[in-house]
Amino acid sequence: MYQGKGMVINLSVADVLNRAICTILQNFSLSSAVSTIWCLVPVVLMDVWVSFSPQFWSGHKSTILLFIVSIIIGFSMEGPLTVIEIHNINDKKLSLKNCLIISLRRPLKFISVCVLVGVLSYVAMFALIIPGIILLIVWSIAIPSFVNERCTVIESLRRSFYLTGDLKAKIFAIILVVAAGYALLYSVAAFAMISYGNLLVIHNVHIFSIMLSAIVVTFGNLLWASVFASLYAELISLEADESRLETIMA
Repeated sequence: MYQGKGMVINLSVADVLNRAICTILQNFSLSSAVSTIWCLVPVVLMDVWVSFSPQFWSGHKSTILLFIVSIIIGFSMEGPLTVIEIHNINDKKLSLKNCLIISLRRPLKFISVCVLVGVLSYVAMFALIIPGIILLIVWSIAIPSFVNERCTVIESLRRSFYLTGDLKAKIFAIILVVAAGYALLYSVAAFAMISYGNLLVIHNVHIFSIMLSAIVVTFGNLLWASVFASLYAELISLEADESRLETIMA
């Protein structure tokens, strides 16, 4: 399965983005609940902790820890969003409880693949931009593969490398679109925080800014996770079509 350069198939960037938006809208309550539990609450708690303990978070080690935790939270959301996507394709009902249980079936290995994909990609990007982008692209669907196909951490990385094949340019385009959308959203939120940041302050904690920032981060992570869960669904669908075509032509 993992031999060769990978699949050579036609992938539509518009189809992936449309699938992601449709999945969120069709499963809005479930996606919102997952995002709140998985991302919004942890981000708010971290921001409040930082506000109450500025001296603790002033050092480099603490900043790095906060950065790593934020990346893991963001990338790990691809797990439950993949579960939602797959159930949506199969037209099966999914409860919040089952979604979380399926996503966290193998918690330590799940965290491991999230760390590998997220942290190593960003570290490589900071060191040398191009290698980091390449890692982010070829490992872009490792987490969905891990969750849906129940493979090992290494196998999920290989699976992602295989499925992305010669589609690096299109996947890079998808990353740029998502990044641009997030940047636009964050710019609007930053303007609002500058204008209304002092609207609700309790014990020197800027509640309005914390909540708005957390909502933006959560929505950005939801968009990212949904897009790459949809990318995975699109690729395995195209892979199945390619396999059927090869069988007919044999």
